[in-house]
Amino acid sequence: MYLFLFALIPVAMIYYGFSIYSLEGSFNTLKNKLFVCIYGLVSAAVMCTILGFFVFFPEYTGTNPALRALFRYLRYFFAPALLFVLYFFWSNDLISERKTSFLFFALPFYAVWLPFCVLFSLESPTFFTIFIEPSLVLLMLIVVSADLRRLFDSIGKKDKFIFGILIFVESLIPAAIYSLWYSGLFILVWAVPALLYAALCFLRSGLKTSALNIAEKIRS
Repeated sequence: MYLFLFALIPVAMIYYGFSIYSLEGSFNTLKNKLFVCIYGLVSAAVMCTILGFFVFFPEYTGTNPALRALFRYLRYFFAPALLFVLYFFWSNDLISERKTSFLFFALPFYAVWLPFCVLFSLESPTFFTIFIEPSLVLLMLIVVSADLRRLFDSIGKKDKFIFGILIFVESLIPAAIYSLWYSGLFILVWAVPALLYAALCFLRSGLKTSALNIAEKIRS
């Protein structure tokens, strides 16, 4: 049952790497992103070690759905995002490289962080937390990465605020869906938003184009 949880992000990493190779025909980009990948992996391992053995990461156990979503958001996105911000301002990489590095950081990071959050949670693992929520988080990372590039490209323009708001909303929705599920509401109350969110992420993130490029590369 846990195979999906442990394999989801690594498989996504392989797919992402192959999609870049199929697009460029070389490993140059992947070589340039090696540092941020290692940083993501190591920072996740350090963070999990600290939180697992030394510092307790608070979990909300009350009944307020909004607070539950907020705590989930802090755990599943905000805290990891701070580590990427640290890389962005600390790294000596070119700005153009840092602008496109989010997913190279996030996938290695979440390959460790997601299983940790599920297995070391106060609640017992369920079908939702093992299968549904990790899938939503992965889609969230992909669409946030795409909009983060758009945000950087729009610096100095009026629409930068639009992309900033989009990133916040996109990153918050998986936590909100989790809160709806946790509240024990009728399945369609959270399943329909989850399906709509997945569809929108698929369309907005360029996954369709990437899949077509890989299929064409395989056929050739």
